[in-house]
Amino acid sequence: MSIVITVVSKNGIVQVSDVRLSSLKDGEPLPQLQRKSMLVLGRYAVFVIGWAGFAQTGDGKFNTGDWLFRALNHIKAFERPLTAIAGDLTGEATHAFGALPTPQKNKGCRFLLGGWQRTRGNAELFSGVIFNDLKYNGQPQYGESVWSESSTVDKQFMYLLASFGPVEFPYQVQAIGSVKKPEKIKREMRVLRKVMDNHGGVDAIARACVDVAREAARHTRTISKDLIAYSGACE
Repeated sequence: MSIVITVVSKNGIVQVSDVRLSSLKDGEPLPQLQRKSMLVLGRYAVFVIGWAGFAQTGDGKFNTGDWLFRALNHIKAFERPLTAIAGDLTGEATHAFGALPTPQKNKGCRFLLGGWQRTRGNAELFSGVIFNDLKYNGQPQYGESVWSESSTVDKQFMYLLASFGPVEFPYQVQAIGSVKKPEKIKREMRVLRKVMDNHGGVDAIARACVDVAREAARHTRTISKDLIAYSGACE
């Protein structure tokens, strides 16, 4: 399991993810690394997509990062509207993960999206998640995530998209991954939200996201301090 933090705002989009792989058998870090974040520049949608969860089969024949790259090309994400991308990718994930010889309990995975889409000629901000092992909390308390880890892993992947319109300085912050003790990163998350409330630019947002991820890494071996950060300004 890893961590992926995604921020979507009128100023830009930022996604920070780590690159560590861990053994399903004992949770120990593996020597190989894997990129867990990609950028999609499409006709109707521009977004980053990162993932956390099941990474590869024991024989190495299936690799989630490679599969995601192929799947995005297969469904032609570069020329499809967002709802079609999310629906098709959800179906592809259900089919691909369902065919793996890995026990179902180990196939949990989440794909986090954030960016802009074109709707009736207008640019609209959005975030989304494709998942098979999360529970949604529609009424979180302040500081709580809307997502929590489920005790079971479904065979069927699902997706949820959330758009937000042109109000002044809107933003959304989402973090998924193996943060076993969320209270350990509360201070860093408060700093990130303060940066957002103060209309910080993408560089300041990226630094705050990196601080969250590195603090999370201090409390688990499944998150690496080696990170990939994408930041794109909205001109």
